[in-house]
Amino acid sequence: MDKGNIAMKGSRLIIWSVVFSALLFLLNACMEEISYPPEPALTLEDFGIIKSSASENAWDSLGVLRMGFTDGDGDLGIIPDGDSVNLFMDLYQLEDNAFVNKEANFNAIIPNLPGADHQEYMKGTIEYFIPFHAMVSEIIDTIHFEIHVVDGSGNKSNVIKTPTFVLKQRGNSAH
Repeated sequence: MDKGNIAMKGSRLIIWSVVFSALLFLLNACMEEISYPPEPALTLEDFGIIKSSASENAWDSLGVLRMGFTDGDGDLGIIPDGDSVNLFMDLYQLEDNAFVNKEANFNAIIPNLPGADHQEYMKGTIEYFIPFHAMVSEIIDTIHFEIHVVDGSGNKSNVIKTPTFVLKQRGNSAH
C-alpha cells in the first residue's frame, strides 16, 4: 500500500473526528439544562363551569380548574394523613364593590405523584373539580377563587386567581 494513501486516509479520519467532536460540542451546548426554583409555581391553564343540565334554568354544578405547575425539588405531593392539605383555595365574593374572603374551605390534597421520589423537579398539570353545591348555606353571587400550593418542604407557591364570574345556584334563578 502506498504511504501517500495511508497518510490521506489518516488525515480524513482526523478531519472527521474533529467535525464529529465539534458537532457533539455544539449539540451539548444547545441542550438546555432544565431547572426550576424549589418553590412550586402555578399557572392558570383553564377554568370552566359545568351546569346541572342543558336547561336554561340549570344551576352551576361544578367548577373545573386546570393549573400547570413546576416544583424544582420534586416534592409537591403529600401522603394523606388526617387534616393535611397542600392545595389551598380561598373563595372571594363581591360585596359593596370589594372582594371579601368568605373563609369557605375548598382546600384539598395533592397526593404523592408517581415517580416523584426519583426526580429532581416536577412539571405537570393538576385538574381540580370545585363542588359548587357546597356553597348552599347562603346566596353567593359574583365570585372568584385564589389558589396556592405548599410542597413537602414547606415552600409556598405563587397565588393564581380564577376569572371573576356570577355563580348561578339552585334556587337562585335571578342570575
